[in-house]
Amino acid sequence: MQNEDVRPKPRLNNESLQATTKLAIDMLPSPDSKSLLYFVGCLPAGVTIEQLNEMWGAAKVDNDLEMLLKLNLIERTENKRTPDFRYELNPVLQQFISQDIEGDAHEQFMRQIILYYLTQVKDFYKDVAFKEEDYGDAETTNEANPAD
Repeated sequence: MQNEDVRPKPRLNNESLQATTKLAIDMLPSPDSKSLLYFVGCLPAGVTIEQLNEMWGAAKVDNDLEMLLKLNLIERTENKRTPDFRYELNPVLQQFISQDIEGDAHEQFMRQIILYYLTQVKDFYKDVAFKEEDYGDAETTNEANPAD
């Protein structure tokens, strides 16, 4: 019988990770960087630079993103379907960041995100669902096909 190592495997110390994350956040040079980090934290699936520019609307997003990347607070991953990148938080950091966002800021960020996606859906709906040249007049179509 082989002598197996029965020592418990080291576990991730959440308190240590949380303290390290808090320290890194406190090292951010500007309140804008911290706000951007918290904003990205409200987007668990990440965000492209184009989406971020539309949602966040800041001219210096690139500088803040680079600072967050250097401190390993966000990750840049390549999109598989498009040639651009997504910026996102590590899932463990996501948990800590979402707990650290103040209520008013969280509400404001969520409103910005909802407004962005509402506009996207509305534009998509206009472009695809109601093109008269492609589908004809909606009233005429419904009269011709009463089951629709």
